[in-house]
Amino acid sequence: SLIISRIIIGAVVSVNLVPVSVYVSEFSPSKKYHSRAMLIGSFGWNLGSGLPGMLAYILLERVGWRNFLLLTSLPGFVIGIFVFQFLLPDQGHINHQNDRDAETSKTDTSNVEMVFQIIRLQLYNFCRTFPYTGAILLLPNILQAYNIRVNSPNPCHAIHGLQFLVTAVLFGLCRISGRLLNYFCHDHFSPGVIFTVTSFLNSLSLGLMTYFSEVTTVLVVCMGVVQTLTAVGVMELTLLSSDPFFFTPALLSISIGLRFGITFLVTPLSLTLSKVLSYVMVVKIQLGFSIAAIVSCLLFFVPMNRAE
Repeated sequence: SLIISRIIIGAVVSVNLVPVSVYVSEFSPSKKYHSRAMLIGSFGWNLGSGLPGMLAYILLERVGWRNFLLLTSLPGFVIGIFVFQFLLPDQGHINHQNDRDAETSKTDTSNVEMVFQIIRLQLYNFCRTFPYTGAILLLPNILQAYNIRVNSPNPCHAIHGLQFLVTAVLFGLCRISGRLLNYFCHDHFSPGVIFTVTSFLNSLSLGLMTYFSEVTTVLVVCMGVVQTLTAVGVMELTLLSSDPFFFTPALLSISIGLRFGITFLVTPLSLTLSKVLSYVMVVKIQLGFSIAAIVSCLLFFVPMNRAE
């Protein structure tokens, strides 16, 4: 029943993410507002993914896992009811927005260019997802290996709760810092430059992780760098793939859906490999994907009418 419930929760969350992103993008009155809305939304995503872990460290043993799941599910339900009742626009606003969509779609950008934009964005998305999610999933493996090397009194469990919590919080701060950094880079550098530089530095960090595979401090620092830099690229990817001023409404939905779909497909693969392979081997695979991301970045130097 626990596995079935996890599948249902995952499906519901996944289905909810795409309409929310489309909704926010469609009702953004300007590109600046769209950037800010996506940045704030990404903060909510990072907070929502990190806060339950911190609460679990404090409450899980006291209230039990069933009550803990119930407590962490209530905020989403309450906020959903509040949004439905008070924050949805009226029909007049929707009609005005439809008029804006009709005007925005009358551009010099062809469907071929929009499809090409989707292809190159999702190719980069596929290549960058594995190093990004893999770095998070490798954290328990690295801490476990470290505790075994220093003769932990309980090597079977090996991960100290506080040790894992502190490192996870630092990684969360790295992801938030990366998204903030992109907010300032987005207006000053082209997507090709942002994607290429971050992918190159990620490859360098992953290369250091393979060379210093026994030095836990280097591994954790490099993983933090990967989280920060990839968050810069992820934020740029989010802004471009959900740009209502470039895509038609139909292609906007497809672009956002593919972005989430690829992420959700690659993440279980990262989890599986992190469980069956050594963390050194997984880092090498991540390095290969990161190098592939650099190659995919070349597509972003192909000029387009309005994509840059």
